[in-house]
Amino acid sequence: MFNYAENSYFNWAFGNLKKILVLMVFSVLLLVPVGMQNASALNLSWSGTGSSGADPLGHTWQVNFFGTNNWGTPGVGAGQLTFLGNDWVSDFHFTVNSLPPGCEIDPGGNTQFLADNGNSLWDKTITGNTVWFVAADQVADRLDPGQFFFVNVHFTCDITTIDFDAEWTMGPQLVGGYSLPIDSTSLILAGAQMTAAWMIPVIIAGIGFAIVIVRKF
Repeated sequence: MFNYAENSYFNWAFGNLKKILVLMVFSVLLLVPVGMQNASALNLSWSGTGSSGADPLGHTWQVNFFGTNNWGTPGVGAGQLTFLGNDWVSDFHFTVNSLPPGCEIDPGGNTQFLADNGNSLWDKTITGNTVWFVAADQVADRLDPGQFFFVNVHFTCDITTIDFDAEWTMGPQLVGGYSLPIDSTSLILAGAQMTAAWMIPVIIAGIGFAIVIVRKF
């Protein structure tokens, strides 16, 4: 005769039923939305050398389109470009890898990032040979696909070629009004590990319970 009270698998499964159900709901909420929301979020890094070129999205850049001391996309004085990304962006980093001695990025008003069809002038921070342009409001001032923009970076000396690194931050998740890089892979793995820690005993308990029932009948 099967004794439910003495079967440890049966007792564990039914004693922890509420915890198991809560964990399963939590796992679904964690794994599905996180994977969907972060599928398009990425930092697109790229480099350039010479006097002209294009980034991985197809935006052209040029040294000294107008003048002798600047870099721009599409080029200083060359107008604007249509943003070709699949997601919106909220900041752009630009680092010059080599400049003549005594030369630096000009902090004046000509070094600028204009987004949102010319309606949004992004904030800028210059540290050494790096300028970081950030949308003042990451919703109202961001650059969306299909909108016009341009980037101008001026220097305190004349240049003819350039060697630089750049990066777009595309579609970051907003938390409390600020963008935080979220590693969806790490979160998914953590959720899977947490789920496995609870589900393995459940599966074992279920197998044991099934065996006992089969033997009974």
